[in-house]
Amino acid sequence: MILSREKFVLKNYNAYVVGCSVMGKDKIENQDRVEIRQTRNGLIIVVADGLGSALFSGDGAEKGVKITANLLEENNFDNFASRLLDLWKNGLEGNLDQYDTTIKFIYLTQTKIIVGGVGDGWIALKKKKEIKNYVAKNEFSNQTDSILSSNLNDKFWMEEFKVAGVSSIIIATDGFSEDISKNRGFEFLSQAEKEIKSNISQFAQELDETLTNWPIETNKDDKTAVFVVLSRRQNE
Repeated sequence: MILSREKFVLKNYNAYVVGCSVMGKDKIENQDRVEIRQTRNGLIIVVADGLGSALFSGDGAEKGVKITANLLEENNFDNFASRLLDLWKNGLEGNLDQYDTTIKFIYLTQTKIIVGGVGDGWIALKKKKEIKNYVAKNEFSNQTDSILSSNLNDKFWMEEFKVAGVSSIIIATDGFSEDISKNRGFEFLSQAEKEIKSNISQFAQELDETLTNWPIETNKDDKTAVFVVLSRRQNE
């Protein structure tokens, strides 16, 4: 399903956002969730991947993206992970493990980009000649950190960059990212950037078709990817 193929107008630049999410093969529910929100300070994109073994993780992921976006909109990063966890737990009934989820986010302001989260998935920022990749590394391939991980404050990370020089960004769940070569991430994002600038609607359609007909048959995970292409605003 196509979630976004929009141009968001910010003060100094335009952000072209394309996002798609599809349910994994043989699944009964897509447990990935996405929140894309423009605020007075910028643009927030949050992606959550509900743990497949958790019965209500779709609900947990939905709550996770909403609360994370709300906290980012407040522009208060003190004790961010602790406040997120407390708000997320509030109102959930029964075994919290059944709602467990990962969280990843991008927060674009007029001058900076803040990225962060907990758990697996992929965030990458591309500049003119380099790319910065963020991919969770776990000792065991079948384990991931999540919002309910012990010592969440230590595992929840954030980094800040100047927006100047960043031309494109991707944020994706591991159902998408695990089959993408990070060593060729620069070329991958460069091509996506070119295609989005050429025809954003066509790129969105082709992305949706690719996720729906994923070429790696053994990968039956839900798949979500959001691309952001940035360009300095001209006189419009």
